[in-house]
Amino acid sequence: AWFRPDDTITPEADRLFAALCSGQLLTLGALAQAAVSVGAVVDAKGWLLSTASTLSEQRLSLNFFGIQFANTQTWLNTVSVKTDLVTGNLLAATAASTGGTGIVNPWKNRTAKLGVQLALAGDEGAPRQLAATLNGAFTANRENTDRETVQDLLDAYADAVGTKRNDIGLLLDIPSPSDSDGLRRFWKSLTIAVPVALDAQQWAAFASLGKADIERVSLEIALAQFQRAYKADSLFSKDPVGDLREQILAVTNASKADNDAILGYLKLFPENIVTGDLAVSAAEAVGITARDNDIADRGMRRFKAYHRLSATVQAPLRLRTLATQASDQIKALPEQPDPDAVRKQLEPILAKMQAALSPVALVSETWLGIGVLGAKDQPVSWPYASFITTMAKLAGLPVPPGFVPIAQVGDKPAVRLIAAG
Repeated sequence: AWFRPDDTITPEADRLFAALCSGQLLTLGALAQAAVSVGAVVDAKGWLLSTASTLSEQRLSLNFFGIQFANTQTWLNTVSVKTDLVTGNLLAATAASTGGTGIVNPWKNRTAKLGVQLALAGDEGAPRQLAATLNGAFTANRENTDRETVQDLLDAYADAVGTKRNDIGLLLDIPSPSDSDGLRRFWKSLTIAVPVALDAQQWAAFASLGKADIERVSLEIALAQFQRAYKADSLFSKDPVGDLREQILAVTNASKADNDAILGYLKLFPENIVTGDLAVSAAEAVGITARDNDIADRGMRRFKAYHRLSATVQAPLRLRTLATQASDQIKALPEQPDPDAVRKQLEPILAKMQAALSPVALVSETWLGIGVLGAKDQPVSWPYASFITTMAKLAGLPVPPGFVPIAQVGDKPAVRLIAAG
């Protein structure tokens, strides 16, 4: 604040000066306006900023006969709200929920990350709204690997998005098999990634779709991924989706187990992850008998598989709903909002976004990342592949290929691993 260079100190200037010296930030806006209105100050500029960050981390490690296995889960929720100190107008508002999972063992070094960002959009004077974006990536980074493993990863993703398989040897300049040292260095320096990104315009295209369309596409893609992932698992028959349809007919009043019946059944599952006795009770509530919360219990494994399918199918619509709710709250703010109050309104929405993203930002269904009980661990987890493929299709991207995997050897330029179109 620039006070007038004379000996006249008005009460308004005196109160503003005292508030500045004492750090009474929430009173400065009204005091500055009063001082400006009577000419007690030449000019006053500034802003109020309210921020909050919540970081949650879970790290597990196991030493198995000298072999190290590690699993991480990290989530960061951030909110920032900025208002003009003098006018009280809202200058900026951003909110983001970002995180994912990772596994590290002698064979794998992989992460699966996803995030939704909300930011105040529109020119000054235009109606307030929050624009949403999505980003993330699956990465397999500089692993102790070989051609067969990398080809398996690429084939699995190609199958997931419904495009043709490509020979890795036609896409990358792989050293001759006779050059063992060169081959080892090549594979160790290789990074495979699937970058995920929807800009505000693409998100808006997704958000404009009706609820029924979003649920239909989400269910169709998730069921195909579920079928592909579990058909070799001893938990199910060769037709896991068929098993699900039989389960629905057995435990509900549905006359037929079509996709509408499947969607209705999946909505009976808890919205959030449940453990311990709560998991046993939740399983019983959807007609699945489970003795305890143990992966060796077939009933509990089946409940968790269906629960993950439920979360995967419903994640896109839940995120769309939450982003719309946040934007509606911004639209309903008074002309001069309290930044702390705005931040507190957005924080619970971010927590729910994290709950929607967590089940699909999954690098592996088992924290060891090596498969379990007869099921081969998928090179790219089916919930992650399902979610990003669904979001690509709902946003109007061509599927296949959806989000295109890339490969990078050392510092060399990245190479696309699936042809577009």
